[in-house]
Amino acid sequence: MLQNDMKKGQTGTTTDGIRFRIEDNKRGNIRMATIYASSVGLFDDTGSIYTSDIATVDMPDGTTQPLEQTKSQAKQAKKTQDIYKALGGFTMSEWIEYQLAVEKLGLIW
Repeated sequence: MLQNDMKKGQTGTTTDGIRFRIEDNKRGNIRMATIYASSVGLFDDTGSIYTSDIATVDMPDGTTQPLEQTKSQAKQAKKTQDIYKALGGFTMSEWIEYQLAVEKLGLIW
């Protein structure tokens, strides 16, 4: 399934194994989604998600399909990720690891 084919209400799994539900019918590399992060000890939240962080999408017939990008979408996603990393940003998996480490150390106030 191409990323622009995802519809509002469709669910899936991120590259980190976290479930999500799409909340818009837009197209592009960034979509609005509810992220069910309570499955890894964080809070559920609604916000923007990069489509490059989506691994699989649940289909209406009960199967799952990997999310695919066109060449231009993949190029833009790589460019965005490189800029984000250069500015010291976290990827989603790095952020989860960081949050779990902070919680384990008891540094939450």
